[in-house]
Amino acid sequence: MKTLLAHTKEINEQLARYGVKFGIYKDGTFNERLFPFDPVPRQIPEKDFAVDELGNIYQDDEVVSNIGIFDVEDYSSLREFANNMYVPEDGIIASDSSVLQGVLEGSNVNVVDEMVEMITVTRAYEANQKLIQTIDSDLERAVTQVGRVS
Repeated sequence: MKTLLAHTKEINEQLARYGVKFGIYKDGTFNERLFPFDPVPRQIPEKDFAVDELGNIYQDDEVVSNIGIFDVEDYSSLREFANNMYVPEDGIIASDSSVLQGVLEGSNVNVVDEMVEMITVTRAYEANQKLIQTIDSDLERAVTQVGRVS
């Protein structure tokens, strides 16, 4: 354990290098912060902990950690940071979401509907591609045959 603690700085440098960070936009400036990291992982046996609806993690009736749940006041204030990642420009607020321990969240996607939509989009793409090829060949024929004398 002493070896891990001795390498905390190096571990944080590696995390920073490989993008394990989060950002906050505030007052028009972007502040990049490293996720808090403890080199010694906290391992809590499942039978020995509980999570309440607010995300507080209890062990022996004492709060040992918290799952951060937040929301943004104005979704239009979100700025794109990277590929499909957004950060709030203004402050964040407490969320009205809750955490349920031992519950498996169902998918919010209907696979059949998405598959049908994907097939529809693919067919529309292919039809447009064929249309562009037809127009291209007509234009090519017009250019090559307009100057030709029979």
